[in-house]
Amino acid sequence: HFFDLHLAHIDHGWRAESGREALFLQKKAQALGLPLHLLTLVELPAGNLEAWSREQRYAFLLTLQKKYGFAAVLLAHQADDLIETALQRVLEGAHLPFLAGMEEVSYRQDLLLWRPLLPVRKKELAAFLAQQKIKALQDRSNKNIHFLRARVREKILPALARHFGKQVDRNLWHLAEKAVVLKKYLDSKIALVWEQRQAGPLGIYWPLKLLLTLEELELQYLFKKMAHVYDVDLT
Repeated sequence: HFFDLHLAHIDHGWRAESGREALFLQKKAQALGLPLHLLTLVELPAGNLEAWSREQRYAFLLTLQKKYGFAAVLLAHQADDLIETALQRVLEGAHLPFLAGMEEVSYRQDLLLWRPLLPVRKKELAAFLAQQKIKALQDRSNKNIHFLRARVREKILPALARHFGKQVDRNLWHLAEKAVVLKKYLDSKIALVWEQRQAGPLGIYWPLKLLLTLEELELQYLFKKMAHVYDVDLT
């Protein structure tokens, strides 16, 4: 017994069966002898439901981490999630180092995130569960093309595969991998400047002489990283 493992589940309340699934997970957690922390979202906004729900999830996980002192939060994102994110970010015009959108180890504000399943394809996970005779819960909202991520998964990626060949998902995976490598390289290039950021009455700033030591791509990345870390929207 080297560590304590807790489970966390967020019932978004989008589907009628989500409450029953939460009860099912509570019983599973009890059978495993593991604590389960459950959050039920009751007042859903009229705007971007996906983005709002994502923020609620991370806020809940951050609260748990602070309360119990967890070393990290483990998320179940897998390779298909990475592929979908890369395509979505390419089409949205994201800055090159941020095309992957997720890494195996990363931070979201003060929240340390581990994604151990990120190199594994969804079909591999499904085959493993079938071999272990474990039935996975199916979230039907994952196929609801009202949501952008579902449209990417159900419509856009299959269409690209038909027109460009079945390797399109693998190419997007490699693009995401290269984006992570580029991000790590740029982090190393701006490290000294990043650590010397200062806070003033107007926000975060750097002395101009420091900024002039950076190349154009490094400078762009510095500002994009600042916006990402401090949750600032730069058009």
